[in-house]
Amino acid sequence: MNNPQVWSTVQRVVLGFWISIPVFFLGGISLPLLLIAALTLLVLHALELPVAFFKLRGLGVDPIKTVVKTLTYGFTWWLPVSKGVINA
Repeated sequence: MNNPQVWSTVQRVVLGFWISIPVFFLGGISLPLLLIAALTLLVLHALELPVAFFKLRGLGVDPIKTVVKTLTYGFTWWLPVSKGVINA
């Protein structure tokens, strides 16, 4: 998993998921399971924040960037950054 293309692709998929939620909502499409999945994913990503800060300490990553990107992408952002596979 040292290929930045893999991480970039996974991040695009996650971003597409986050974009689909307001698109469906604004389009009048009610998908309760999508909302439940989104809330679950947001809670899981929030629980990752302490791990992300721990793994990224000393790398000079802006704390605000860490919070936003971890809540958006979760481990698919902070893990490759901590390993030096992608840049923060």
